[in-house]
Amino acid sequence: MATGGDKSLALSPEAKAILFAARKRAVIEVKGANRAFDAPGRMLAIYVETEPDRTLIFRSRENPVFTIRFLAGFRELCAAGLVMHHIYQEFSLTREGVDVAATVSEAEVQALIGLATDIGLHE
Repeated sequence: MATGGDKSLALSPEAKAILFAARKRAVIEVKGANRAFDAPGRMLAIYVETEPDRTLIFRSRENPVFTIRFLAGFRELCAAGLVMHHIYQEFSLTREGVDVAATVSEAEVQALIGLATDIGLHE
């Protein structure tokens, strides 16, 4: 079921940043890089499609705590019923997730969004 979850959960800044990043397209992936040399580079990370040809990656090989905090934020979104699983590594915001994402202000999450890696399809 795509609804449900604990609506009383207070969301962390990282969870709110994921919501804000996903507000337009609602597409999220959880990916690992199993060919990376170092352990922090192989950790699962949150990828958010912001435009058809742009993605934000919430991973830092230099600062694994950054990656961990965003994975925890993603888990919060799942527990709150704001994200649903589709297939393999693919997730999306739920109906409620889209509604909550629309309430997150850019000023509230701008610093965290700025720390993500922004990649384009043709870069």
